[in-house]
Amino acid sequence: MHYAGSYLPPLILPGPEHASGFTRLRHWWADRRPDRDAHVCANAGGPMHRQRAQDLHSSLLGDTRLRINLPYAGGYGITSGRFDTPLERAWHLLEKAGYSHPEEAALASIDLPAERLHVQPAPPSSASRQDIRQIRGDRQVLRAALILGRCTSQLYDPERPVIWTANRLERWVNLYHCGSFYHEDD
Repeated sequence: MHYAGSYLPPLILPGPEHASGFTRLRHWWADRRPDRDAHVCANAGGPMHRQRAQDLHSSLLGDTRLRINLPYAGGYGITSGRFDTPLERAWHLLEKAGYSHPEEAALASIDLPAERLHVQPAPPSSASRQDIRQIRGDRQVLRAALILGRCTSQLYDPERPVIWTANRLERWVNLYHCGSFYHEDD
């Protein structure tokens, strides 16, 4: 049979009685569960009694025992000291150092990290927080405030402007060298 103006033969589709097993299963599922899509019928793994959930606790950050790791670049956080908040302390130290704006202090400082670094929040009870607490002296605290001002939740970028907010300066973070994404075999 040929249709006028058509170069393709007509398609003959099988009826439901000739459908594959999977198609029949989809129709059976759709008839019994009208609230679900007909194509959602595959099992996601094994039966429910054989499925497992397990938390993974591992990190490439700073673990030098691993062949692939992100080296630790330092931890930063400031306390409020005799001030009400770390933000007030940072502004006081900025004025004491003779700068009018945090960006001016960042441009004048030569000891800020010059590369992008990965930011990881420091857990409250970690040993790294004890290392961070060793930041003493006005110059070190101001440097930590400038670094925290350039940190987002995941990245320290030396090209970002220094933004001081109470939320940013109250954080305690560990920084890690990003390196390249792929590890090259030696």
